Amino acid sequence: MLASKISTKIDTRLIIGALGLTVVLAMLSGCIGLGPVTPVDNQTQTNQSGVPGNLSADTIKFLKLFGMEVKKVTDIGDLFLVNATKSGKDLALYITKDEKLVIPVESTKKINWTNIENDSVNYVKTLVKPGVGVSYEGIGKGYGLEQVNMSLSYMGRTMEFPLLLAMNRSIVLPIALSTGIFNAPNTEKPTVDLYVMSFCPFGQQAEKGLIPVIELLGDKINAKLHFVIYPSSFYQNRNVSKYCIGDYCSMHGINEVREDVRQMCIQEIYPEKFWDYVKKIDATCSLATIEDCWRGVADSLDINTTKIENCFNENATSYLAKEMQLNQDYGVTGSPTLFINGLLWDIGLRSPEAFKYAVCTGFENPPEECNETLDNSVSSGGSCG
Repeated sequence: MLASKISTKIDTRLIIGALGLTVVLAMLSGCIGLGPVTPVDNQTQTNQSGVPGNLSADTIKFLKLFGMEVKKVTDIGDLFLVNATKSGKDLALYITKDEKLVIPVESTKKINWTNIENDSVNYVKTLVKPGVGVSYEGIGKGYGLEQVNMSLSYMGRTMEFPLLLAMNRSIVLPIALSTGIFNAPNTEKPTVDLYVMSFCPFGQQAEKGLIPVIELLGDKINAKLHFVIYPSSFYQNRNVSKYCIGDYCSMHGINEVREDVRQMCIQEIYPEKFWDYVKKIDATCSLATIEDCWRGVADSLDINTTKIENCFNENATSYLAKEMQLNQDYGVTGSPTLFINGLLWDIGLRSPEAFKYAVCTGFENPPEECNETLDNSVSSGGSCG
């Protein structure tokens, strides 16, 4: 499993100003309404194709996850302009020709820049909060377009903030205000690695979305639950014993760490009962009651609690150490975090249908089950960590 390190990056949500990094997902998922949008004026619009136009079936499926119905696709040269409806409202999107990036037209800006370096710096300053440094780093290529490489500095740290230029430099598209079209690397049997804190509400939300997919696809995928573990140094100004087992800690306290370990044991000893256990824990137990509640759940599934307690006593430290090392290796800092065939999925939506879409992109030959439709009730946003 491969993932980029994130320790040197700034969370863009802390520094984006008026628009906000999450505006795109909010628009697409329905948290923010998009009214009618007028496409950028352009005299070279060609290949007006109707539905679904020049887009691939996978991209159409991706847009449908957000409840969008594509009405027209227009090839405007170096982008696709997509006119769609959502909940009866019209909206317009740009999609890059490689079909890897979706940017609402409302998040872009018409420009007439005469000095790329100065004009790009001034533009980015309108997007970030006061006090954030903005630097021009040069021009390259990205997503089949001209890419202006920018960097932001904040509290002694830096991050990349690239911009895309399209249509003969007549519009600018900030990548931070876009969402990627997810497409996992293909394998015969996809691996699905979900990292959570056992009592993070957003982690449980992800479990609720993923479990129906595991039930649907069964042994056609290799799904495993992992846990977000922090070092005790994070809690040096608190009572460490309330958060940690030895050097290994969790955000919501010692009961959460203990349940993390129990779930690792059950996943190891009773893999065929594991996801049913997780589902019942999420539905019936709370952080306050878990030390007694887990036993009733285990008993109901014929899980031997003595075996789990012995596993806990023998393996807690080594299991937690392994999980924390995985967190560090793959840049996991929050719950939930999901990798499919080693690729981080950051779509935001957490419905079973959205999880199914993402997992099924990872098959070399998708099985028939991928054509089934699961619940697509939108559940988006939020993380612990």
